[in-house]
Amino acid sequence: MTRILMSILNSLCEEVVDREDTNLKQYFDECFEFIDEAKRQNGGVLVHCFVGRSRSVTIVLAYLMKKHGMSLSQALEHVKSRRPQAGPNAGFISQLQEFEKSLQGQPS
Repeated sequence: MTRILMSILNSLCEEVVDREDTNLKQYFDECFEFIDEAKRQNGGVLVHCFVGRSRSVTIVLAYLMKKHGMSLSQALEHVKSRRPQAGPNAGFISQLQEFEKSLQGQPS
């Protein structure tokens, strides 16, 4: 069973600390490409971090903003409706606001 699972599972692992001064934006494009490739192959994607509150949520929010045209506030509301404890740290929120400006011209 393990051999079968290993042949069908792909993974992307990034070592990222959950601190306000961590540059998570640098990983956005690589993560987006990984998610899109899994979707092209009709696969699922699990985005996770240790607590499931800040780092993984930031990646998912950025993906929803870029690929689904959501504002930061729309994406956060969407994610919190499914994972109420979602809450990127202040530094990641700032990066998402900058990302939103680059996508839409102004923050939500």
